[in-house]
Amino acid sequence: MTNKLLVSLKVLIIQLNPQIGQIDQTIKRTWSILDKVTKSSTYVKPDIILFPEFALTGYSFHSRKDILPHVTGKDEGPSFQLAKSISEKFQCYTIIGYPEKADEQKLYNSALVMNPQGKRIFNYRKTFLYDTEEKWNCEENSEGFQVFPMNFPKRAKLPDEDTFERDVTLKTSIGICMDLSPYKFKAPFNHFEFATFCVDNDVELVLCPMAWLSSTSVTDKQIQNNVLLLESAKNKIALSLKEQGLPLIGSQGEYQLKIGDSQRTSPVPSDDCTGEYKYMDVPDMSNVNYWILRFFPFLYYKRRSQWFRDTSLVENILTRSKMPRDHEYYKNGKHKEEAMGVLNSKGVTKDALLEKTFLGASLRQPWKFEGKNVVLAVANRCGTEDGTTIFAGSSGVYKFNGREVEDPKGSEDSPLDSLNESVELLGNLGKGLEGAILRDVQFEVLR
Repeated sequence: MTNKLLVSLKVLIIQLNPQIGQIDQTIKRTWSILDKVTKSSTYVKPDIILFPEFALTGYSFHSRKDILPHVTGKDEGPSFQLAKSISEKFQCYTIIGYPEKADEQKLYNSALVMNPQGKRIFNYRKTFLYDTEEKWNCEENSEGFQVFPMNFPKRAKLPDEDTFERDVTLKTSIGICMDLSPYKFKAPFNHFEFATFCVDNDVELVLCPMAWLSSTSVTDKQIQNNVLLLESAKNKIALSLKEQGLPLIGSQGEYQLKIGDSQRTSPVPSDDCTGEYKYMDVPDMSNVNYWILRFFPFLYYKRRSQWFRDTSLVENILTRSKMPRDHEYYKNGKHKEEAMGVLNSKGVTKDALLEKTFLGASLRQPWKFEGKNVVLAVANRCGTEDGTTIFAGSSGVYKFNGREVEDPKGSEDSPLDSLNESVELLGNLGKGLEGAILRDVQFEVLR
């Protein structure tokens, strides 16, 4: 018999603006933020504290030589020690992104998970790499996306029970920044690789440490490779920061705290988002909407029922691979059959095939996620680096509720942004300030 459990999870996200060569200063500001959090009148003890990608080291390393002084093993170094100290102090899980040195040759963009006793229980390595990481020869995660358990004592109850006295173990996945995007920006946009993996594997908690860029960053290679154009772009960014009263590295030490309140983020249609780097205490809704879109398999979409009746759905599910063909995932030989593009009933059991999805639709039902919940926590860094790279901040907590919803405008299509009521925006920090957001999220799981 399947029971529906109500889970109450307190998620604390720390948003930082780390600069390369300033690890000690960033650690000091981290403790300052945590001190202010605990002194808030609405503070409650968190179950999870989530940090951004490369939370202490800064992100924009341009060569292997540049990053080598900052890489560490997974059980040593400043990121490990900070996570351990925080977990022991707050008796909670801590997740922090850091540059990992696995051996003399292999470097990874990783996130370690520390349990409430200060013991590392998991270490995830980024699967899809951004071009910045390729400059320092970062390795892809040969395991691909992964699921691991997180245990939460006395955080669940049956619907008719008054208090949360039951233990619950949540299926959890970590996606680091580019993991949310199409592989190398070359894979089909509608494969939604990471979100599809999460739906296929019934993931209930998604944690995303990120160093996601603002659209105002200079990413055009034609500009980057032209001295005059690059200098002009830098001047434009410098002027924009000056108008905001900010130094070239952005804001540090000006903290925005959203602790335990229930203020949700107001939806903004994608067409109304400007992407301007202004109003530092307001989230970058163009990026928020994009993150929501990249979790399309969790969103209600009217036309899925039509796809379900379309015979091409079977073909799409059969041919969609776990990973793009040229990913490191295939090089160990275990997945040779899939790598050759001949995934079929011989390589996959009938039950396993029925659980696979395409755009959220499976061979069993039009929307596999219908009636389920998943919590998404995004910790994205803020600030600027190199005079050309602006990070989008806007860290926040989301709940995908698995409900069919009607478009208020009566459209045949469903909105694929923050207007879609199957995703709840439980709160976001601004795009340009360090700080913290704490939310008590209640959601349902099946057991």
